[in-house]
Amino acid sequence: MYKSGAELIVVDHGSTDETREIILRLCKYYRFLRYMTADEYAALP
Repeated sequence: MYKSGAELIVVDHGSTDETREIILRLCKYYRFLRYMTADEYAALP
């Protein structure tokens, strides 16, 4: 398991393909991977 504390954020800016489903499936296996919508990302402090 990857333990560096790094995080990879995939920001979806309104894709119409299967991006969301694919990334969410991968998030279950890779704890460093994170999916966010553009609105969620914009709301980060």
